[in-house]
Amino acid sequence: MSYSQDGFSLPEVLLALLLMNMTLCAVLQGQQAMSQGFAGQWQQRERWQALRQSLQGLSASDRAIYLQRRPGPQGCQLYQASTRWRQKNIRLNQLICDKLTP
Repeated sequence: MSYSQDGFSLPEVLLALLLMNMTLCAVLQGQQAMSQGFAGQWQQRERWQALRQSLQGLSASDRAIYLQRRPGPQGCQLYQASTRWRQKNIRLNQLICDKLTP
């Protein structure tokens, strides 16, 4: 008598499930890392936008943004907005001149 095998054996199925599980975990970890990266970029974009709005005199968010005005070259004014983000100071400068001299 000869027996023919239909389907997969139990060790083959378990090995396939293990490989599928490992692949799925790797894909999910990659997706999580990408998601965190995008969130960080979005937060950074929001910080720069808040600094720009502060320099333009628009109401910025409730973040701690410090504005300074200093004399610049040839009678111009240097406006500086700064804040702290991810343990770093970020700063945006704008030089405003009423009239240009040649």
